[in-house]
Amino acid sequence: MSEIIVRRATRQDFKAVQEIHLAGGIEMLTNGGPMEIADMELHIGDENGIFGVAEIEGEIVGFIYGEKLIDRWAFAHYFAVRPDYRGSTVFKHLGEYFIDQSKSRGAKYIFGYANSNNERLINFYKRFGFTAGGTYTELIKEI
Repeated sequence: MSEIIVRRATRQDFKAVQEIHLAGGIEMLTNGGPMEIADMELHIGDENGIFGVAEIEGEIVGFIYGEKLIDRWAFAHYFAVRPDYRGSTVFKHLGEYFIDQSKSRGAKYIFGYANSNNERLINFYKRFGFTAGGTYTELIKEI
């Protein structure tokens, strides 16, 4: 495989990021619903935004999108790699990028969400040293 370069996302990357996100389907390792270009626009200009893309030979093959929150926390919102690059080290490179960017902004903890039956995602986070479970229980009300 060619060299994987992870860098800060730019506006020119938005279309490729959205395509990767939408192509992922239920198997995509991510949190939340479809990401909008407007969300990316807001995030890219925010000094606390952590938005990186992975590219191979100039082509975007994955992204990570999150933010440094108040105090010592960073939150990983979205994390996806094109299906044809899953099983490679692209996820690992993106995870390391997010950890480094979080540290450089003063975060001491990173959190993200995973569906409790998505063992693939949970195991991926565990490989980075995350522990499953925590202090809070998610409460949802459909209205």
